[in-house]
Amino acid sequence: GKTIVFSSHILSEVEEVCDSLVVINKGKEIAQGSVQELLSNEDLLVYIEVENAALCASAIKESQWAKNLKSQNNNHFRLNLPMEDIVELNKLLAEKGVGLVASSYRKRLEDYFLRITEGN
Repeated sequence: GKTIVFSSHILSEVEEVCDSLVVINKGKEIAQGSVQELLSNEDLLVYIEVENAALCASAIKESQWAKNLKSQNNNHFRLNLPMEDIVELNKLLAEKGVGLVASSYRKRLEDYFLRITEGN
């Protein structure tokens, strides 16, 4: 039944210590809720490494996930996807013969914070 105000720029610590949080950017509240709620499976940062970058880039560009592609660095791609789309993306890449080397995702408070404050 007690509230403790904890403020830190080290978001990994906030994620470990806090049950709920308020994100303030430039003096304005931009998000509030439980850590679990804010870090849902709806918006994950997904990393894939492939054998054929050109083929992968083409497959993604022609897919429903073109708008979700955030960056490409050689054979490494980064996308924002909901959990259920990861399997579908992997199927598409296999069908196109891309050669998936690795696939991983993460949901971290730092990623969430950067996404919601982007451009501010």
